[in-house]
Amino acid sequence: MARLRVLLIDDSAVVRRLLRSALAADPEIEVVGEAGDGQQGLAGIRELQPDAVVCDVEMPVLSGIDTVREIRRHWQKLPVIMFAAPTRESAAVTLEALHAGADDFVTKPTASSGASMTAVLEQLRVELGGKLKILARGPGDLSAVARAAIRYAPPPRPAPAEPAGEAVPAAPPAPAGEPRTPPKPPPTIVPAVPLPAAEVCTPSSLVPALRPSPAPTARPTPAPPSLPRLPPATPPSALRATPLPATPVGALQRTTRCEAVLIGVSTGGPNALAEVIPRLPADLPLPVLVVQHMPPVFTRLLAERLQGQSRLPVVEAAEGDEVLPGRVYIAPGDYHLTVRREQASVRCRLNRDPPENSVRPAADVLFRSAASVWGGNVLVVIMTGMGQDGLLGALQLHELGAPVIAQDEATSVVWGMPGAVHKAGIVERLVPLSQLAETIALRARVR
Repeated sequence: MARLRVLLIDDSAVVRRLLRSALAADPEIEVVGEAGDGQQGLAGIRELQPDAVVCDVEMPVLSGIDTVREIRRHWQKLPVIMFAAPTRESAAVTLEALHAGADDFVTKPTASSGASMTAVLEQLRVELGGKLKILARGPGDLSAVARAAIRYAPPPRPAPAEPAGEAVPAAPPAPAGEPRTPPKPPPTIVPAVPLPAAEVCTPSSLVPALRPSPAPTARPTPAPPSLPRLPPATPPSALRATPLPATPVGALQRTTRCEAVLIGVSTGGPNALAEVIPRLPADLPLPVLVVQHMPPVFTRLLAERLQGQSRLPVVEAAEGDEVLPGRVYIAPGDYHLTVRREQASVRCRLNRDPPENSVRPAADVLFRSAASVWGGNVLVVIMTGMGQDGLLGALQLHELGAPVIAQDEATSVVWGMPGAVHKAGIVERLVPLSQLAETIALRARVR
């Protein structure tokens, strides 16, 4: 397989050396060039025709946002990953860059952890290199866990006839990629060169250390009406639901009542959530709990951004928050979000248990806790994202009778998470992004 050709765009020579050093350790990746600002970066794309781009968020001459906009004008399918500092200002700009068309982002390492340069480079190689390869080449084959999940699921049975009603049109096919026809390149690109053996990026040259963020604190919430206690959830071993094959958009197969909506999403999630959450009706009778793979600061800004666009209140979940109907809770970065029944209410609980599926927050953690609170009386929604977080939790909820829907491949930035649950045979329906909000709202009415 040919090596993945990557162009680096960053106004800091130190950061470019750091990125080049990290990616040089991956035999499948080749850094073919560097650029010190957005204009040089656009010229580099025309000249070098890279397979992917890593772009700084804040740059002189042409900002990261404007650079992404220009890339999307001329190269709609070229993968772009933003390299962002873990600060509120940089996070806000990064969300704008994602809205402008960037595919994903990676946060710059800090000097606060005391990690060696070797560890910093290895972390960057794994995270950044992995995202570059998946965005450029696709998620590839299922891992051993996903294959085991497929074996675990019983064979699908024929789908029952769809009830009569107005048919919803299928999603249009994904548009074909645009040919890249470069004009004559200006001579502004610095070609990649091997890093001298004596040249070292010291921890002091990285992003300044940030103070550890304290655990999110509880916010006062209005007293809700008393909710009836649900019976204890049936253990997964006592119930085995037969999965249904994915069907076109229409009436959901299952008719159990729904007490909550659980969403797992990763790469491409901020833009996808911006298409779904604002379209949910103001009278939605269920709480919506979202696990979006993002670091601290970013999740809070995402919640604030969605709050400004939505008819429902959207908050970053805090310890002790009561889970109320008609409210959206975003799992905070670096904390697992769980739910717990306490007398007549359900409350959010946060923890910093070890990452699962290499992420924290993890959808699997939320899904497991939801099974103990609501059993199968939830709607599971798996949206765009790399990896397979949410697969095992969705399997457990599916056994308890919960319907599972997934975003379709044509509208997903990466069909990793939704593809994993689909291939495991537990998805009742693949839904295009434009119809997810309507599907959730219809299912919420099943009481």
